[in-house]
Amino acid sequence: MRKIKFTLIILFFITSSLGFSQTDMAVISLSDQNMLYTLYPNEVIIGNNGGYKDYKISSDNIKITKVKGTVNSYLLECEIEGNQQLYFIDKATKDTFDIITYRFEPMPLPELYYDFRRNGEKINYSYSVNLRVNYNESIPLIAKFDIIDWEISIPESPTIIKGNGFQLNDSATSFIKNAPVGSDIIIRCTYSYKGKLNKTSSIFKL
Repeated sequence: MRKIKFTLIILFFITSSLGFSQTDMAVISLSDQNMLYTLYPNEVIIGNNGGYKDYKISSDNIKITKVKGTVNSYLLECEIEGNQQLYFIDKATKDTFDIITYRFEPMPLPELYYDFRRNGEKINYSYSVNLRVNYNESIPLIAKFDIIDWEISIPESPTIIKGNGFQLNDSATSFIKNAPVGSDIIIRCTYSYKGKLNKTSSIFKL
């Protein structure tokens, strides 16, 4: 019985793990380090140390893209949450000689910024009109989010100002200027990533 060994590195975790399979159809267990994100192009390095020189990688639900200019670097994208598998197939015999299981989970929620101000930070009356949705430095993912629509309110007033896109309109800036000093400015937005809509919000101190 041949022993097959694959080395995997999930790049955005900046870590590595070794997996060993004992049979021709073994599943390599990587504990939590096999967790990837749905919709996101997760870059992984899969090193074949088992001696197979002519093989292909396949999957039922994962889109697999070889990173140009690399030997064993791949982008894995999947729209479905849960466990998904990569199959390693010998091109000569058509046999599946190994399987790697990844668990796909939703991408973490990004933050809504008022220009460069984050949730909980203080703003003033003459601040920028720009909004953006992004990850902070604690989340090592690079993703571009589009703001579809937004709304602004304060606890002291029933008024809600709404708009579209990444910039506040004149009604919104006027609403902020007329808000009492010390108010919480609550901004909620709908954002899009690769066509999927989600919501996030932040509170800023005036």
